[in-house]
Amino acid sequence: MDRIGKAAESMTEADIQPIFLRLKKILVATDGSPPAVKATNYAIGLAKAFKAEVLAVYVNGNQNQGRHHTGSRGQTSFCGVHPSEAGLVVAKALGEKNGVKVYTTILTGSVAKQILNVAEAEEIDILVIGESGCSGSSKISLGSIAETLLRISTTPILVIRRDR
Repeated sequence: MDRIGKAAESMTEADIQPIFLRLKKILVATDGSPPAVKATNYAIGLAKAFKAEVLAVYVNGNQNQGRHHTGSRGQTSFCGVHPSEAGLVVAKALGEKNGVKVYTTILTGSVAKQILNVAEAEEIDILVIGESGCSGSSKISLGSIAETLLRISTTPILVIRRDR
């Protein structure tokens, strides 16, 4: 067992060593909701502090509807994109304002599975997600997605709580 995996009561002075945290690639999952935008701010802040890059991901969990969800009144919003994808535009803009390289991608399928797949493929160092979010007009608890990710991800996860 390595030093990090020991319980505090079994650690010795020799186990206490300098910590060198390396973050080069940060993934932020966004659906454009307020909690997701808050998570994006944290991801950009971390990337700025660690000189890392950000991959902003939007996953359309509704495989039968193509890229856009039904029920959103056909709106376009921020910069002329569908409301659910506006989070990607916000991530790019925040990155530009803060000197952080931001890449974006849109995926379709199981939200948690797609996030984990891209995190593994891109060798992501940390996932940043909002506690809850919405997808299209129907509220979907990102809490359940966050819970799934926390249960099965081998990548560290920072969950950003929504404003209460």
